[in-house]
Amino acid sequence: MIETEHWDALAWTPVRKGVERKVILAAETTLQLVRFQPGHEINPHTHDHEQIAYILSGVLDYYVANDRGVMVAHRMVAGSTLAIPAGARHYGQNAGNEPVLNLDIFPVRRPELLPRAK
Repeated sequence: MIETEHWDALAWTPVRKGVERKVILAAETTLQLVRFQPGHEINPHTHDHEQIAYILSGVLDYYVANDRGVMVAHRMVAGSTLAIPAGARHYGQNAGNEPVLNLDIFPVRRPELLPRAK
């Protein structure tokens, strides 16, 4: 069965100070829409899988560790994409004065990203 979703029908879920997300799960893929406010809290982290980031609006500096572990900044604007290798330490930092909308694509189903019942 094929299902449809609409981002506007999903509520924003707080992640940490200045960061919210909406998540759509498919059988084997995850889409995550992330909104980074100016001055948001950063969160360097890794995943066991690849991640593709696509900037819809705003300016984001995406930091990704190179093969020597040095964090390298990638300036991203609307229309920019970035493939983050599995296991690479990374994080995004809003580099402008307006919110950033970032669409992440993961080649795995990540139900842990869904809002938790309180």
